[in-house]
Amino acid sequence: MDREEVRSRGWVLKAYAPRGNLTSEHLELRETILDVGSLPENHVAVKALWISVEPYLRAKMYGRDVGLCATQCPLNQ
Repeated sequence: MDREEVRSRGWVLKAYAPRGNLTSEHLELRETILDVGSLPENHVAVKALWISVEPYLRAKMYGRDVGLCATQCPLNQ
């Protein structure tokens, strides 16, 4: 069976932004190659056609507790 490789891109939070707009100082687009043949049994790879970025996500990028029930986004993940 031939191995299929898929290019995967994702935004990574590399620094918190306590105020102001997010810039390239805070976010980085990273690309990796996913070897679809190496997926564990009963796992799948999916292609997202659309994503939604909700306002509460911005509060998770402040780097401090702002009273959300959810925790802050981890850096470099």
